[in-house]
Amino acid sequence: MMVKSILNKMTKEKFDRLSQQIIDIPVKSYQILTMMIANVYEKAIDEPYLGDMYGNLCVRMSQHVQKCTSDANKQNSFKRSLLNKCEDEFNKQDIYVDFKKEKVAYEESKGSMSAKEQKEKEDDMKFRRMKIKKQMLGNVKFIGQLYKKSLLKEKIMRFCIADLLNLETKDVRSKLPIYYDAGDGEMDEEDHEAICNMFATIGKTIDKPATLGFIKICFDKIKKLSFNDSLPARSRFMYKDLLDLRSNNWVTRRKEEKAMTLDEIRKDVEQEERQQAQEAAAMHQGGGNYRGNNNYGGRGGGGRGGSGDYRSNNNNRGGNYGNNNSKTFPPLDKDKFARRVKSIRSEYMQDPKDMKELMLSVDELTGTDDHGSQFVSQNADTMVDCKEDERKAIYLLLEILVKEGKLSSSDVKAGLVDAIEFINSFVCDAPMAFDYLGRMLATMIRCDAIDVTWIGEQAEKTKAESPVIPEKIIRAIIKAIKADNGIDAVKNAFGPQQMAMETLLGKDQWVLIKAEMTS
Repeated sequence: MMVKSILNKMTKEKFDRLSQQIIDIPVKSYQILTMMIANVYEKAIDEPYLGDMYGNLCVRMSQHVQKCTSDANKQNSFKRSLLNKCEDEFNKQDIYVDFKKEKVAYEESKGSMSAKEQKEKEDDMKFRRMKIKKQMLGNVKFIGQLYKKSLLKEKIMRFCIADLLNLETKDVRSKLPIYYDAGDGEMDEEDHEAICNMFATIGKTIDKPATLGFIKICFDKIKKLSFNDSLPARSRFMYKDLLDLRSNNWVTRRKEEKAMTLDEIRKDVEQEERQQAQEAAAMHQGGGNYRGNNNYGGRGGGGRGGSGDYRSNNNNRGGNYGNNNSKTFPPLDKDKFARRVKSIRSEYMQDPKDMKELMLSVDELTGTDDHGSQFVSQNADTMVDCKEDERKAIYLLLEILVKEGKLSSSDVKAGLVDAIEFINSFVCDAPMAFDYLGRMLATMIRCDAIDVTWIGEQAEKTKAESPVIPEKIIRAIIKAIKADNGIDAVKNAFGPQQMAMETLLGKDQWVLIKAEMTS
């Protein structure tokens, strides 16, 4: 029961933790081992789209689950027990035998049934056939996954494929038997689908120079079957798709369904939305190339050793990467916009040197009203409760976008208003909130997006909550600038704004703060 309970909670995100819980279960008998394998096998067959994950679970179990002793005192490893389970499942007699007998009996007796009884019986048989089919196809796919994980040998896969295709051999006990097509042997409709599923799962792994002879025999028959008019059209088309798949080097044209983490799902959604936005923009107007040169070598900017003026001169904003004003992008709703902002930040953290991609991604937000201020606001909100690496990336990301003309002074001001006004509310959960805000404001001062006078006007609003908040904000800014460029940079930033600081803090208090920062 414990194994079932853990498997029911299993997802890709929880895989490491839950797989370890299964591995830690004591295996004191062969019965426990076979029960564990049966539970995993059952889940894998029932959830074929998670086959890769359950295959990885079997790999871990094979490496860590201890050997146990069977009733015959024979040592049984996990791999051996798993192989036994695979053989038992695959070598079962025709799973449709009983179903076919019942179907024949129904056809003979349905004349004596009412219309209602016939419908109920047919619905029941249809459901049972679907269940049997699901079990068979799930079994084939999972066996393929185990082979891909090197838990099953190639000889076993050759046997499975040959059995599904009705190939024959005269040397079954050979290490690698030679199979041939005798040209006879009827295949069920489900066998056609099973062999296509098998090759779709393991084709790239088993189709190699060492298996050329065996694969040629298989695909010669598959090609014949694809033109066999006596087969249902669905089966013929599946074979044609399989032939196309092999000719395409086993690269599927459709994305394979598999287990994904929430982050992977979000990235897929963002990628799809982004592609749709690009297509929509292309439909509206054909645009020029707005990717240009990269002027940023990575993280830096404004560090020690810069000019005495903390604020940088930026006379070529927007010039380094071209403009994309000729393209019109569709607006994004609130959720999509938030996901896109998070994606831009994540991609920048992964490759901070790729300025072309950064500019492209930000341009795709331009169809949304107030995109600039929203971008700043959402990053400012994240700044308070994220990890330090991400926080540093946010500071530099916004600085780059201001210097490149992607964010205007108005965008920055509108995006930071709430961050300043409500900063004190974050202190309970983030004790360093004022320092984080100080660093953000210092960065924006450095690139001339804001000045101390504007900060004073916004900090004035916080007095309604507490008269000490403005001073905390100013001290945090001074601390950040001084850490970056020294006292001269602080004087350059605050020198022309003496009146604003005296109005905000009071003349005596401002004189005291100036004395402290020079000491």
